[in-house]
Amino acid sequence: MIVGATFDPLPITPGDLIFGNYSVVGHPSGTSADVEDTLHFAVRARIQELPLADAAEAYAAMDEGHARYRMVLTV
Repeated sequence: MIVGATFDPLPITPGDLIFGNYSVVGHPSGTSADVEDTLHFAVRARIQELPLADAAEAYAAMDEGHARYRMVLTV
């Protein structure tokens, strides 16, 4: 994620956009509060939460390739 403005070229190739699940989105105006609201709307964490007591279960799911998104242990 790049937040800010630049007139320099971005190091993104068409292959990055096609195969890398990247996208380019612009937000040309607004206040910093508007930008923050937009980011909260657009950015969603893809996580699977488990309590710390289930750490062994979380590790096993990751090790076996069954974890959905990122495993996050909560306290």
